[in-house]
Amino acid sequence: MLKLYDIVKLKKDRLDLGIKKNFTGTIVDICNDGKAYTVEFFDDNDETIDESLYVYFEESDLILVEPFNDFIPANLELASGK
Repeated sequence: MLKLYDIVKLKKDRLDLGIKKNFTGTIVDICNDGKAYTVEFFDDNDETIDESLYVYFEESDLILVEPFNDFIPANLELASGK
């Protein structure tokens, strides 16, 4: 299951939304008990494709590019070895 803030790409172009499969997006909402996702996609100029925020995507539509890493060390000096 994909997580909030994971970085994804579409498996296929969605030209009706102005999204090509090489555009990356960030999961900004998980809906319907993890069966649908709202994804903020960005174009070649790193601008939000607003239309992407008004449709739901299924996990089968998406490819995980980079999982969100929510690990934040409590003590940055200790974590860096200093």
